[in-house]
Amino acid sequence: MPPFRKKFRRPANRRRTRSLRAQQFPHRRDPGPDRLLARIARTVSALWHFAYDAGMGLGAMGFGVLADRTGYSGAFVFAAALMLLASVPGWRDRNAKAVALTGGR
Repeated sequence: MPPFRKKFRRPANRRRTRSLRAQQFPHRRDPGPDRLLARIARTVSALWHFAYDAGMGLGAMGFGVLADRTGYSGAFVFAAALMLLASVPGWRDRNAKAVALTGGR
């Protein structure tokens, strides 16, 4: 075989080469807790971003349908009422924390 062909030659048995590497570096086979947590964090992050984008898209579509049926002023009034309704639990929680911190005074 000519010398220039040698450097481009692949190993005859790839599996044997991989298992030899796995024997030399056993810590690379086992993901370990840090790498496993990083992998889970990437998955959770991707799911979070997908859900966030889907919610934004569905909200925009819902607002568009509402604006089509009621007009922009009616849709904005409805959106404002919905946000006001959604802020009530936050106000209740804030008041409960203030009462707990001051001891009911």
